[in-house]
Amino acid sequence: MFDIFKDIFSTGFLLRHALDATLVLGATAPVAGCFLLLRRATFLGVALPQVSAAGMACGMVAVAHTGMQGHGAPAVAEHGGGAAGLAGAALAVAAALAVLAWLERRSGTGAADARHGALYALAGATMTLVLVADPCTEHGFTSLLSGDLVSVGRGEFAMSAGVLVPAAVALLLFRREFLGAGADGAFMAAAGWRVGRWNALLLALVGALVCSAMHLAGPLVCLGAMLLPALSARALAWSMGAFFLLAPLLGVVGAFAGFVVAYWQDFPAGVTIVAMHGVVLAAAGVVSLLRRRSTTATAR
Repeated sequence: MFDIFKDIFSTGFLLRHALDATLVLGATAPVAGCFLLLRRATFLGVALPQVSAAGMACGMVAVAHTGMQGHGAPAVAEHGGGAAGLAGAALAVAAALAVLAWLERRSGTGAADARHGALYALAGATMTLVLVADPCTEHGFTSLLSGDLVSVGRGEFAMSAGVLVPAAVALLLFRREFLGAGADGAFMAAAGWRVGRWNALLLALVGALVCSAMHLAGPLVCLGAMLLPALSARALAWSMGAFFLLAPLLGVVGAFAGFVVAYWQDFPAGVTIVAMHGVVLAAAGVVSLLRRRSTTATAR
């Protein structure tokens, strides 16, 4: 095991960009998960990666059919398929969030889960149909869906980190405004707050973070990195500030542990990282349970 850490922390480590991407994703994605939990919009966190995947598929297919027919998936990636996929994901998520916001204004939040479920189903169907129509792109897109972080290159890491880090920082800087706008919108609007603008900014930042995380690691890893550390932090946090501090910290711990195990045992990196986030969540649940029992015993 010592040799594993020696390799990982060496200056010539071949998977340096993959490790950096893992740590950045672990530190930033849970911030979006915190807001999804607090807003009780967890199913939106499930739907958005699927929407992002559908948009990415459309973008890559569009590139494949603009002068590169017959070149296959490697040519698509080499000639900007990655950037086109990210642009397609961003457009798809922006359109989906705009439609959801419009529907929420018209019919309220009562049917939000149903709308998110419908969005998930429609996005999945769209992605499948688009890829079936272009088998060459489907072959390259499958590796993106698997969340193969080991193959992340310098350019892909820089492009994704350039969105993930600013989006997470903005979410943390304005967390009081976002939470205030979501807690009691009518009261805050009466107090002079521009609730609609704060909610729109929150959705835009979460959407941007989801798109970049999805482009970097695929929908499964994106979802796991968002929600599992946030759930762990909720089990351990003693205040709202601690919640937003613990979520990224536990995200980094789970992501790094998963990367080490994957490198050690030659496992797929993405699913191993999600599994380690699950181990951290189980440990957090045990600590929370022991703490509650200790508090109860002291009170008696």
